Amino acid sequence: TIGRAYGLLSRNLGGGAASYSGMLFYDQNGALGQFQGFNNSTHEYRINNIASGGSINFMLGGSSKFLVASNGNIGIGTTSPSALLEVSNAVPGGPANMWVTSYTNAIGPYFLARRARGTPGAPTAVQNGDFLAGIYGRGYGTTGFGTAFPGMSVQAAHNWTDTAQGTFLAFSTTSIDSTSPA
Repeated sequence: TIGRAYGLLSRNLGGGAASYSGMLFYDQNGALGQFQGFNNSTHEYRINNIASGGSINFMLGGSSKFLVASNGNIGIGTTSPSALLEVSNAVPGGPANMWVTSYTNAIGPYFLARRARGTPGAPTAVQNGDFLAGIYGRGYGTTGFGTAFPGMSVQAAHNWTDTAQGTFLAFSTTSIDSTSPA
């Protein structure tokens, strides 16, 4: 069968932050499926897949390089990310590692994790024992990836206030011929 693409161009004549020029895309049944556009005030380029269960997949040469899944997870080098962000070399040509490079004289590259209780709109203090960050490793056995989390974590040493923010590092390793980290 021969496919047809249907699109409708829109021109932004408004000056507000919510005004976009762009293209509306419709599916074969005439239902609106996607919007791509540019905001003249904020200069944001927006891609919005309106279709139910849709994703946004950036591809090169037929190979997925960056995917925003329908559940919001982001995959680099994978078409089925199982976390908020998954970097993998599972797709041919995908990255094998993640590198962070810095060329400043003051601070080298670092990883920073932040933790709060509550909600994004009303965060509350972390409590004694809360995990603040962690670096863990898992390997593949004969039938799947291990379920244990050996590695290192940063934890709150007490309930936090603006003047008391004690922490400790917790290390765990798994003994030979075992699956339980300690």
